Amino acid sequence: MSRLAPVALLALAVALSACAASRGRGRGRTDGGSGRTDGAVAMDGGTSSDGGGGTDAGPDAGGADAGGVDAGGADAGGADAGGVDAGGVDAGPPDAGLPDAGPPDSGPPDSGPPDAGPPDAGTGTTTDYTAGGRTRMWTTSGYWRGNVYRAVTSTTLRRFASYLGLSGSCELGFYVFTSSSVSGPFTRVWSSSTTSSGTGYHSSGTIDLVTTAGVYYTLGVGWSCSATYYSAEYDTMTGIDAGIGTLQGNAWSNSYPGYSTGFTPSTGSAGGAHYDQVITISP
Repeated sequence: MSRLAPVALLALAVALSACAASRGRGRGRTDGGSGRTDGAVAMDGGTSSDGGGGTDAGPDAGGADAGGVDAGGADAGGADAGGVDAGGVDAGPPDAGLPDAGPPDSGPPDSGPPDAGPPDAGTGTTTDYTAGGRTRMWTTSGYWRGNVYRAVTSTTLRRFASYLGLSGSCELGFYVFTSSSVSGPFTRVWSSSTTSSGTGYHSSGTIDLVTTAGVYYTLGVGWSCSATYYSAEYDTMTGIDAGIGTLQGNAWSNSYPGYSTGFTPSTGSAGGAHYDQVITISP
């Protein structure tokens, strides 16, 4: 009895100690469970919209909603806040001013006539014809030389010019005669005088004479000064079209007295020398 008593007492003490330890652990778990139950209440009051913590406070509060697409993405600082709308095309009108401050044409397109003066002393369309040539030349004073033409159709003689070399200022007498044959007699129908100088074509000025078919017209010039005059080779241009008619012959005087309305050439003949002239006509 005395030996079993200590053993029994020891076993009882161990049992009691184990029971006490078990009860302590059970109470600690209950308190911790209570603590977890209190934390669960806090979770109910703190969702992502209420500002609480835990799992719900993660992606919504600091992710796509709070700092992502909604708060700082496309809406807050993207296309709407600083993109096309705020500083792009919509911020101001595409054109601050008008491209044209006034009408395209403040006046009429033409305030005056297109042509203030005629380019030609005559009227209508004109054509120049050349007769004679300059393969032969003579220098003398007090001569008169001309060509004889036969009109084929009616036309208007505007003017003619004779090629002369003048050593200085010289009075020239221009004449137009009619006749029924190449040799005359000659009747004056127009004449005029002018003062000219130099070498070239010297013009009669405006004539405007309407011709008659079948009539012979002699065009010539006389001078009192020293002048050089020219012709083609003899008989080489007979029959050419000279506008006023066909070239038939020549007329001349070796004693031209100076300009006079009563002057007539002394001689006319077929063929021979054809003096350098330009005849201007219109239909």
